Amino acid sequence: MQQYKFNFIKFCLENDVLRFGEFVLKSKRISPYFFNGGNINTGKAFVNLANFYASCISENFTSEEYDLLFGPAYKGITLATCAGIGLAQQGLNVPVSYNRKEVKDHGEGGLIVGASLQNKKILVIDDVITAGTTIKEAVGIAKAQQGKIIGIVIALNRQEIGLNSKLSAIEEAELEFNLKIASIICFDDLLEFIQQDASLTMYIDKMLQYRTQYGINN
Repeated sequence: MQQYKFNFIKFCLENDVLRFGEFVLKSKRISPYFFNGGNINTGKAFVNLANFYASCISENFTSEEYDLLFGPAYKGITLATCAGIGLAQQGLNVPVSYNRKEVKDHGEGGLIVGASLQNKKILVIDDVITAGTTIKEAVGIAKAQQGKIIGIVIALNRQEIGLNSKLSAIEEAELEFNLKIASIICFDDLLEFIQQDASLTMYIDKMLQYRTQYGINN
């Protein structure tokens, strides 16, 4: 596991973003861990988050592959901004934009705030992907604005099958829209982390059981 991934998991634990235990998900599955990006809510935490997203982007995409970062409303707005700041700290000055939930009919008007998506190769920045709804909406927005989404960067890939498919929402989106999805961490990274942390090894069996039941390619 790359060092930034290890550091991100520690960061999530310290900020109560990641918890281990027993949690009922929206899907009604009983999960041995829970991830809540909404608990990132301080200036210092956002600075750290900026660097984690930038590290993931730099590892998975060259600067020639994309022109713009797009944050789907609402969580994605902050995340795309963070990612832009993180890339700037690496010397890359990348435009950022996001969408409104409702089209503004006064002032500057329109649906998009920030840089124009027209003729741009776009990276979408988000936290997690569950049903893939956000991806479909983002692809539609980009197409309407004459831009093209080439990839998506998220914080966590749960690596589990959908409710009605043997593929994950991420795999389905990659196939349907012909784009690349990268994550700062994935389920396997979490498993590797707790196997090395004596205070968390009590959750290994539950994590392995969950992967056997819901993991992709099982």
